[in-house]
Amino acid sequence: MAHPHHHPASKAGSGFTLRSRWIAFALYAVLSIALTIVLFVDPLIDRPSGLVKLAWFTKAPLSHGLDPCSWDYEGSWRIGFARGNPDPQHLQLSAEPVITCATLANATAASFVADPFLYIPSSSNGTTATSPSFNTSAIADATTSSKQPWFAFYEMKNLKRYLGELGVAVSYDSGDSWRHLGTAVSEPFHLSFPLVLWDADSQQYLMFAETIGSKEGNIWIYGTSREAFPFGWRVVRRVWPEDPGWPDTRRWFQFGMPAKYVDTAPVWFEGRWWIFTTRVGTPAAGQPKYTLLVYTADTLLGDWKPHPAALAGVAYAAAPGGRVPFGVDAGRRTARNGGRPFVMGGQLYRWAQDCSHFYGEALRLMHATAANATHYAEVEVAALAPSHDGLSWHSARLHHADIHMLPDGSWGGFVDGDRYQDGYSHFIAREQWFVELKARLKWVVAAQLIMVVLAAALLAAAAASGGGPAGAARGLLGFGTRCCGLCPAPARRALARAAAALGLQQQVAAGGSAAAATAAGAGGALGAAAAAVVLVATAVVAAVGVMAVMPWVVPCPRWPVQVPPFPESPWFVPDSPHVDPAAPYNISAGPGPGHGGRSSSSETSSSGSSGSSNASLTVVTGCSSTFMDRLENLVGSLQYWSPHTPVAVYDLGFTSQQLAEIRCWQGVEVRRFPFESYPPHVREMRTYAFKGLTFQRAVEAVAPGQAVLWIDCGLEVRAPLDPLAQSLSRHGHVSAQQSTSPGRQGAPLGHMAERYTRVFLNMSLPDYERIKLLPFCAAGVQGFVHGSDAHRLVLGPVAACSLERDRCIAPPGHSRNQHCYEQTALTLLLRHHNFSTCLQRELYASSSTRKTTYDPRQSSAPLVIASRRYRQPKPYRALLRRRPQCRADPGTNPWPTIASEHTESTIGHSGLNTVILTRARALLDFVVQAGCCVGLHALAQLVLWTQ
Repeated sequence: MAHPHHHPASKAGSGFTLRSRWIAFALYAVLSIALTIVLFVDPLIDRPSGLVKLAWFTKAPLSHGLDPCSWDYEGSWRIGFARGNPDPQHLQLSAEPVITCATLANATAASFVADPFLYIPSSSNGTTATSPSFNTSAIADATTSSKQPWFAFYEMKNLKRYLGELGVAVSYDSGDSWRHLGTAVSEPFHLSFPLVLWDADSQQYLMFAETIGSKEGNIWIYGTSREAFPFGWRVVRRVWPEDPGWPDTRRWFQFGMPAKYVDTAPVWFEGRWWIFTTRVGTPAAGQPKYTLLVYTADTLLGDWKPHPAALAGVAYAAAPGGRVPFGVDAGRRTARNGGRPFVMGGQLYRWAQDCSHFYGEALRLMHATAANATHYAEVEVAALAPSHDGLSWHSARLHHADIHMLPDGSWGGFVDGDRYQDGYSHFIAREQWFVELKARLKWVVAAQLIMVVLAAALLAAAAASGGGPAGAARGLLGFGTRCCGLCPAPARRALARAAAALGLQQQVAAGGSAAAATAAGAGGALGAAAAAVVLVATAVVAAVGVMAVMPWVVPCPRWPVQVPPFPESPWFVPDSPHVDPAAPYNISAGPGPGHGGRSSSSETSSSGSSGSSNASLTVVTGCSSTFMDRLENLVGSLQYWSPHTPVAVYDLGFTSQQLAEIRCWQGVEVRRFPFESYPPHVREMRTYAFKGLTFQRAVEAVAPGQAVLWIDCGLEVRAPLDPLAQSLSRHGHVSAQQSTSPGRQGAPLGHMAERYTRVFLNMSLPDYERIKLLPFCAAGVQGFVHGSDAHRLVLGPVAACSLERDRCIAPPGHSRNQHCYEQTALTLLLRHHNFSTCLQRELYASSSTRKTTYDPRQSSAPLVIASRRYRQPKPYRALLRRRPQCRADPGTNPWPTIASEHTESTIGHSGLNTVILTRARALLDFVVQAGCCVGLHALAQLVLWTQ
C-alpha cells in the first residue's frame, strides 16, 4: 500500500506549491526593486517634497489651511505703505502693514495679499494725463464720503480655490486705513500683478495682470468703464508679443510649449508707451530664469514694437553661443519686474525683483541711463532689503513696489513683504519627517532586498543538496520539535502545529535522515525562540491593550510623591509674608466628583453649563490649533474633578472646525482674544505677551471678590482644586514653583531679567539681588482674585510689561534659553512684594506623570496638577463631555478665525529625529509606568498561559 506522500497527485500539488512560492518570490523581488528605484529617484523630483507626496495619503490639504489667513507654503505676504524721504530712492516703510489677509476676512478666505498697485483718480498714475472721475454708485459708501478715494488692487490667494484672484480695496484717509470691496477679477487659473491705469486713447480703465496660468503664451489686458470701475473688468485684448528669443532658445522637449510672460508693466515716457515684461525660462535647458523684454507702442491696445536694444540680445553664459537672442537683461538680480515703472525728474525708473538666491530677496531700483528710439540701458541706483529682524512684516522678503507722486507732492505708495523667507518653514513643520522617512526607508528596502536574495540563494543551494526548499524547511522545524523538550508547553504545541502543516509527523516518527537532521540543527533553537517571542509579545500586547482601554481594571501602584525641602526656608516662604488687608475672600471651586459632579442629560442640555451658584472660581485657559489634543485633555480633567467650576477658553488661533467643536463642550465658554486691540508683537506667540493680557482680561471679566485660575493647556487636573481655592481665599493669589530662577536664566546669567525686566518694573538693584535666585513662579498656573493686592501689585504691572516688547516682555535677542518672558515678570513682582503663594512644584505643577494614578478617575492627592504636554496617552480626552444634540457647525461660529495672523505654527519642527524623540519619550514614560504595574504583569501572565 502506497504512502499518501508518494501519491502522484501529492507530487503534483507539491510541485505546484513550489512553483507558486518561486513566482511569489519573483514578484516580491520585482516590487522591492521597483520600490528601491522609486525611493532613490524620489528626492530628485519636485523638491523638497519629492516624487512621493504625503498629500497622497490624506484628504486634508497640507500646503495650506482653510480658514481666513491660514498658513500657506507660498508665505504670508502683507502690504505696507512706503513714503519717499525725499524720493523713491529713500523709502521708509510703515511700522505695520495696511492691508493683510485679515482685511479680507469677512469677504474672502485668503492666505495672503501681494503685488499691490495704488490707483489715485486725481493722479496721472504713469499715464498721459490725469484720469477722470468715476461713477460712485459702484462703491457703497462713496456717495457719503467727502474725501477723495484711493484704490488698491492686489493679488489675494483664495483658499477655497487655492488660486490667486485680484481684489480691490478703498481708502478715504490717504492710505492710512483700507476697506476691502471685493473680487475685481477671477479666472479658472492663478492671477497676480494687477497694474491699473487710465487709457485716454480708448477712454477706459486698463488692467495688465499676470495670466501665465492661461498657458496661451500671451499677455491679457482687461478693461472697464468709468461707470463700472473698480469692477466690471473684461478682457479687451490678448497680446502675443513679437519674441524671436523664445523659438531660438526653445529645446526639443519644449516643442509646442508657449512662452511665459510675467509682470507686464507699461509707463508713458517721452511721447510713447514703454512696456516692460519678463519671459520665464528653464535654466536646465540653457535658458535664463528671467529675461527682461522691452517694447514700445503709440497706444496700449495697438501694435507693440520690440525695442532695438532687445533685438540686439543679451549675454548669458549658459545659452548656446553665450547669448540670448532677444532681451535687455538676463540676470536673476534685476531681470524680473518688481512693480510699476515711473518717471521722476524727466528720467525713467523701473523696480526689479532680486531673485539671486530666493524669491523676494530684495527690491532694486533701476535708472534708465539711455531710453530712446535706438538704445536702452539702466543702472541700479537704490536697493530696498528686508529688515531681517525676525519680527516685522517685511522681515525676510520684499518683492514689489508701486510708488507715486501723491497729490500733496510727496512720494508714496505700496510695498509688499513677508515675515518669512518662504513657506518652507510651514513645510518643515508638517512634512519634513516624511521626507526624512523616505530617505531612510530607501536604504532599509535596499538592505532587506539584498538579504532576501542571499537567503533565496542559500535555500536554492540547500534544495539542490537536501530535497529542495520545502525539505530544508521541514528539516529545520522537525529538528526544532525534537530539541524543544524543555520549552513551555505552548511553544511545543506551536511547533507541532507548524510541523504538521508541512507534513512532518511522518518524518519525525520515522526519525528522518541523518543528513536532514544535521542540516536542520542550526534552526531548531531559533524556531523555538521565535515561537516563544511571539507568545510573549501576544500576551504583552493584549495586556497593554486592556490597560490602555480599561485602565480601571488594572491595578497600578503610583510612584511616591516626595516634596524635598529647599535650601532656604521651606518653599521660600518670606520671613514677613505679604498680607492682603481685604482677605480672606470667599473662593470656592464648587463640589467635586461624587457631589453631583456627573450632571444629568437634562441639566446639560437645558443650559449647556455645569457651573454652580456657589462656585466663585472660574478656570481660564487658552491656546491655538496645534494644542487641541492637550486642551481636550485639560478640559476633560476639569469636567471630572471640578464639574461645577466654570471654564473659559480663549481663542488664540483655533481653526473654524476646532472653534465649533469647543463650543459644544459641556460647561465651557469660548472667548475671542482681540489681538487687533494690542500692539502687533502680541500676535507673536513666541513673545508670550498675550498671556499676561489674557490674565488681565479674564480677571476683569469677573465680579470683584471672585477669582480666576489660569491653567496652561498642557496641564491636567488630578484631584479637586480645593487647595488652590484655599490659597486664593487666604491671599488673593496662587501659583506653583518652577525649576531655576530669574537670576539663573540665560548667558550671562540673569542678563535679560536684570537689564530689562527689573528696570521696567522700577525695581532697585539690591532688591533684585535679594530675590533673583528664588525659584520661578509658574506662569502656567496663576490665580488672582479681582480687586486683591495681587491683582493691583502684580497683574497690572505684568500687563503693562506685556505691551512693551523691547523694554520688557521680549527684549532684543530674546529666546527661551535667554528669557522666561511673562514668567520672569510675574516672579520678580511676587517675590518683590513677599507673596508666599507659590506652592510646591511637586504637588501643583509636577512634570512626572508616573507620580499620578494610572486610572484618571482615581485621585492623585496630594498631587493636584500634573504636566501632560506631549506625553501619551491623554487620559481625560475619553472623559470629555459634550452637550447633547450639539452639532459642531463652523458656519455658526460667532467670529471668523484668522489663525495665521498668529505665528506659533511656524515655530514647530517635524524632523524625523524630533518626531521619533518626542514619541519615544512618551513611549518610554508609558513603558516605565507599565513596567512597574503589578496588574499588567499579572494580566500578561494570564494571557500567556491561556494560549
